[in-house]
Amino acid sequence: MAWRSSTLAYLERHCPAALDHHEAGTPRDREVFQVGIAAHAILDVLCRRQVELGRGVEGDEAAALAQAAAEVLVREGREFDGTPEPPMSPAASAEGRELAVRAWYVYPTQLEDRSEHGLAVDVDWRPVDYSSPRAWWKAAMDIVGPCVGDTRDDEDDGGIGVCVTDYKSAWPTDETELETIQIRGQALVAVAHAERLLGFSPAFVRRRVINLRTLASFEADLVLDEDGEQTLSTWRQDVRLLVAAAESRVGGKRPARPGAHCLGCPFLGRCEDARAHLRGDVLDGDPETIATRYAVVDAMRDMLRDACVALTAEGPVVLDDGVVGHVGRPRRVLVPTAAADLCRAWWKGDEPDPRAVGLVTALEPSVTAAGKVAAALYPRDRSKGAKADRDALIDSLTISRIVARFGIHPTSTE
Repeated sequence: MAWRSSTLAYLERHCPAALDHHEAGTPRDREVFQVGIAAHAILDVLCRRQVELGRGVEGDEAAALAQAAAEVLVREGREFDGTPEPPMSPAASAEGRELAVRAWYVYPTQLEDRSEHGLAVDVDWRPVDYSSPRAWWKAAMDIVGPCVGDTRDDEDDGGIGVCVTDYKSAWPTDETELETIQIRGQALVAVAHAERLLGFSPAFVRRRVINLRTLASFEADLVLDEDGEQTLSTWRQDVRLLVAAAESRVGGKRPARPGAHCLGCPFLGRCEDARAHLRGDVLDGDPETIATRYAVVDAMRDMLRDACVALTAEGPVVLDDGVVGHVGRPRRVLVPTAAADLCRAWWKGDEPDPRAVGLVTALEPSVTAAGKVAAALYPRDRSKGAKADRDALIDSLTISRIVARFGIHPTSTE
């Protein structure tokens, strides 16, 4: 049986039972993944078109290609690993298009790069075709290609390496993603195929993750010397452990492990093992049981909040004793000229240094920060009129706006 790095991520990030749910086709809210799927598909189109043309794809041309690809996703959907997927919503496709175009302008691929490129190895980590019956570990690379080593700290050049790039659309994506078995597993497969891909043995392997939301890029190089080969050996052992866990079943099922890893699990709402922790007296049990119950409830609250945000977009849901959803609340916000007005107040009415105004503007001061400036200008012990002066300054710097606040809003009993 061939194992995929992306599939086993369910086990690594959540628990073995999540992999069971995935393989069984347990229904889940796919809409939360659609924006990322759209962005990946559009970036694939841009990379492939660039390779076909033998030149860079930029500006209006890239935008037009992205728009055309987004329209295909809305009309026809996409095909992944030979399996067709249904058309996606216009909103998800449009947001994915914007993420893809922004990422493309900042991180364009090279002509030598290949996108959505499937690579596989057999059980002994020897390279095989992706569709080979001997394939044991598979990885579909978002981007794989050559890269140049870092020469900043070395007298000689860093050599030519092989780079695997993974696009992530989750907001929290950071450098810790580089150490997941999914990304390390991609690096292992890329190294196994590197001579065929590059035409020679690479000096190092680079793991790179790009956060499509923040456009932050994280990367790490592993030099393929004796120490590097030992690290690769350790990574291979880690993959084997993950596969062993995936193959382990009790009564034909993989074990569930409700707890902290329930957070973000797409199958949480249908997981009976998680629900079992919510039955009976919630405070009954040993510390581990109560802590597990708290972790499960917190994950479910997070999932339900996302659902409620979506279903109350047009208006709150009215309950007997309040409402759930977005409710408008007045809030003081700074006027557009607040930074210059603050500086002018600090300069006692004189025209402030433009460089100071630029600095304060760049710092994007808050209402709280403006209050601290007012307190410094008019200390409490200076005069009885200090409070009136402080209030007058804050009033001149702020205006009242209605801000939508999501949450549970009980009916007032006053």
